[in-house]
Amino acid sequence: MVSEENRTELLKKIHDSVVEFEEETSVKLCTEALNEGIDPYDAHGNGGGIV
Repeated sequence: MVSEENRTELLKKIHDSVVEFEEETSVKLCTEALNEGIDPYDAHGNGGGIV
């Protein structure tokens, strides 16, 4: 399980990579989020553009 601080940091990185159209980075970070146990819906909503 990921700590709240690391979760927030990872979601921010996902958000930034999506905004900057960094496709490969986005995929890598989303995979990392899944591996860390972050809910996919949470990663999409909070990392993909709603942070």
